[in-house]
Amino acid sequence: YCSSHILLSSINITSTITLHVYVASLLMQLYSYSFIYYDYFAKATTNLSLHY
Repeated sequence: YCSSHILLSSINITSTITLHVYVASLLMQLYSYSFIYYDYFAKATTNLSLHY
């Protein structure tokens, strides 16, 4: 009973860590994508303002 309980708790901890890592990587991807889009948008607006 005791060993199975420890096994279950370790699996639970591992899955929680995996979930946190997954969410963190998703947030980092969103963060970097927003920077890329912001950079692109800024370049596009400056190009437009240069044309006019």
